[in-house]
Order: sequence, then structure tokens, then C-alpha cells
Amino acid sequence: EVPPWVLSGVVAAEGPPWDDGPQGEELRANLLLQLLRTPANCTTAAKLTDVLDYVQQPGMKAKADTLFPMRAYLLSGETPDVLRSGARLIARQCPGAVEVPPRRQRDTPSLQTKHDIRVAWTTF
Repeated sequence: EVPPWVLSGVVAAEGPPWDDGPQGEELRANLLLQLLRTPANCTTAAKLTDVLDYVQQPGMKAKADTLFPMRAYLLSGETPDVLRSGARLIARQCPGAVEVPPRRQRDTPSLQTKHDIRVAWTTF
């Protein structure tokens, strides 16, 4: 369990790594999702309007600005499914606290998969 300021800090943080390209926002959403896997953190998040506003937003999909299509794909970021998962975790612990957004299909693999592909691509 983390104190409320940690959850609020994750959604309000600025600067690196959060502003370092499209994957920064996906990293933030994934960090918050991992924190929300603890039921006590979900209960805390249900009382924090900034966290509730963050998980209820539609999210973003962005590709990196580069000439190489594969690099743009691997450096892309998208958050709708991650935010929805966070909202579902909060709703499971505190029914009615948050409205779960509709499901949206991912255009790219998860952040971890993109990282693994990028490592393999640069290794060979």
C-alpha cells in the first residue's frame, strides 16, 4: 500500500521520463496500473479526483516522429487499454466510484513487448 500522494504524484508528474516521447505516457499509465493491483491502493484512488479523472480519460495513441516505420512503431505509445484496466480495478474494489471507459483495440503491442522487440532488433 502506498500513501495517497504517490498515486496523485504519478498522474501529475512532469518532465523525464513522462515527457520523453510517446512511450512516456504509456509508462505512466503502466506504473499506475501496477500500483492499482493492490486493493488498498484502489480504495485510496477512489477518493482522489485527479486519479479518477486520469483513468477515465480516453487515453492517447501516438507514434514517434522518425523516418523509419519500424522504429516509429516500436517507439509508439498508447494508453486506452491500460487506463481502462486501471479503472476496472478501482471499480472492482469500489463499485460506482469510477465509470469504466469502453474497450478500444490496441494498434501496437504492449510496452513490454515493444521493448523486447526493440532489444532483439538492435542485438542482431
